[in-house]
Amino acid sequence: MKEFFYKDLKLSAFCLGCAQFGQRYGISNKGSILGQSEIKSIVNQAINSGVNFFDTAADYGESEKVLGKLLNPFKGKNLVIATKIKHIKSKEINYKIIKKEIKDSLDSSLKKLRRDYLDIVYIHQCPLFFKFPEVFLEVLNNFKKAGLIKYIGLSLYEPEEVNEAIKHD
Repeated sequence: MKEFFYKDLKLSAFCLGCAQFGQRYGISNKGSILGQSEIKSIVNQAINSGVNFFDTAADYGESEKVLGKLLNPFKGKNLVIATKIKHIKSKEINYKIIKKEIKDSLDSSLKKLRRDYLDIVYIHQCPLFFKFPEVFLEVLNNFKKAGLIKYIGLSLYEPEEVNEAIKHD
């Protein structure tokens, strides 16, 4: 399988999206979460086919926990996991709440994924990031300085968000 390189990351040409591992999701999903044996088969087939890149999120139900358990026996292999910070749903939004929610989300992702660090962390809630970029970047950069995150990114939904994101590079 073709591979791509970004700095110290070696990525397979395909990334396995894992949303359906923890919630009802997907075009062909008929209303249920995949069973553990089916998920294990998918992950093993992906790895055996040369896929080393996996995408999940804190908001994907049990996806992080399931993926962490299944990938744990492959520790030491070149596996790259991208995850996303959970959506902040507090009715009151301020610096202190955002900071705590981001930190809690990252700590939870590390634990569920059974990782010492997170390869890629995406901000999954860009409108809130655009209102409070300094809070997001402070927490994420602190995790990065501590060696708990390698790379930070944005998960964008709208074309206008690209222009806004460039302002925060």
